[in-house]
Parts: sequence; structure tokens; C-alpha cells
Amino acid sequence: MEFTRLIRTEVHSLLKRREFLIVMTINLVWMIVPFLMDCMKYYQTEITYIPPANELWVGFHNHMGEAYYLFLLPLLPALVYADTHYLNLKTGMYKNIYSRCRKSTYILAKGVVILVSGFIIVFLPLLLNQLLCFLIAPLHSTRNSLGGWPAYTSYPTYTLLFESLFLRKPYLYNFLYMAMASVLGSMSALLSYAVSFLNGQSRLIVVATPMIIYVVWNFTAAFLLGDEYSLYAYLFGGGVADLMPSYFFFCMALCLMVCLAIIFMKGVFKKDELHN
Repeated sequence: MEFTRLIRTEVHSLLKRREFLIVMTINLVWMIVPFLMDCMKYYQTEITYIPPANELWVGFHNHMGEAYYLFLLPLLPALVYADTHYLNLKTGMYKNIYSRCRKSTYILAKGVVILVSGFIIVFLPLLLNQLLCFLIAPLHSTRNSLGGWPAYTSYPTYTLLFESLFLRKPYLYNFLYMAMASVLGSMSALLSYAVSFLNGQSRLIVVATPMIIYVVWNFTAAFLLGDEYSLYAYLFGGGVADLMPSYFFFCMALCLMVCLAIIFMKGVFKKDELHN
């Protein structure tokens, strides 16, 4: 099938791309550094005073995790592969590509690879950090009860978005938050791809638009409406009070629909000099 062949070609191009290697390296380093800091912090500490590995995870409650979620999460996925359509248009390469395959199939295949790349580039480093935490922290800990909290709970859960899941399956809980952050990364990459179909855009605008929208919306929504309307607040496993899970998933679905509308209207269905 042509679609499958194009998917393989795009994946091959993605893995060879310098930007992919650079962004993956940045993400991996960003996740390894807090692990090394925790190694130094808890060196020679009695194990009963070390938090469990699920709470030591960078996405649970960590300053480097906060900085990553606030600024790098919407930017790095867009840098990986989402600007390649813009570069094809800028260099005229699209004429050679469209003459060898159906335009609609190529656009959709590239979109799928961009969407998946945005997910993977976020998910794998977050997963690596969790795996590293297993090396220095116990699976379960009495640290919190020793600190004065009730013995029946491992962490104050009244602010947690998925409280029952945290209490029953804390590592599945973290896995869910990895997936949520990765979905946001996917939407950032797809939005960047969609922007590349709009006329008169520069490469900087293509890759920076998701971050600009994300950062401006987070600060504006938090200031005017409350933390529950800031997407940033939904990414931390440690929890923020009064959050609405339906709001996060609604925003992701809305972003997906807007991106698809732009891609189909400005790309798939738009006629050009090669497809009249």
C-alpha cells in the first residue's frame, strides 16, 4: 500500500534527522539530571526516609519537571519533524514528492508520523526517569506516615485528579500522566504541522506557535479564570485542587479537530499547480 510505504519512508527520514537526535538528547539529559540530583540528595539516607519511586518521578513534583512542562513540552515536539512540510514547500521539494505519490496520502502519512513522533519524544524520557527512580528508591515507603500523615495513606490525596488510581496503582497513575503529557506533545507537533499549511509563515512561526499559544493561555487562564483552566496544572501527578479531567481532554480533542480542519482544507483538498 502506498500509505504504508510513505509511513516507512517518513519514519526513516525522522530517525535520520539531526533535529530528532538533538531534541531526544535534550529530553534525556533533562530527565537524567534530576535523577542525579536525587542520588546526591538521598545519598546515605535511611531507606525509610526516602520517598517511593512513584513520588520521586520527575513528573510527580519536581522543579525541573515544572520547567519542562511549562516551556519545553510545547516546543521540543514541534522541532522534531513538524516543520518538514514547510521546508518542502520552501525548497520546492514538494513538486518532486507530489509527482511520485498522491498528495493527500503523503500529507496524511506525514501527519501520522509527526503525531507519533511528538508522543514518543516526550513519553520515552519520562519513562526513563521513572525507571531510574527504581534504582534509588523503594517501590513503597513509610516516609510520609513517619512525617505525621495517617498510616493508611502514602501521600495527601485530596488534590489528586485520579485519587483512586493513585491509591490502588500508583505506577499506573504515573503512566497515565506520562501519556497525558505525551498527548500534549503530540498536539503541539500536529499544531505546528497545521500552521505550516498557512500561507506566508516563517519556520520560526511554524515551530514556535504551539509554545506561544500554550504559555500565553496558561498564564492568562490561571490569572483570569483559575488554575483549573490552565493546561499546565493537569500535567503534575502531585496534584492541584479543583481540576476537571474533562477540561483537559476537551482541549486536546478541540486542538485535534482544529488541526485536522486546517490540514484538510489547506492541504488535502486544496488544489495546486500539480493537482488541478
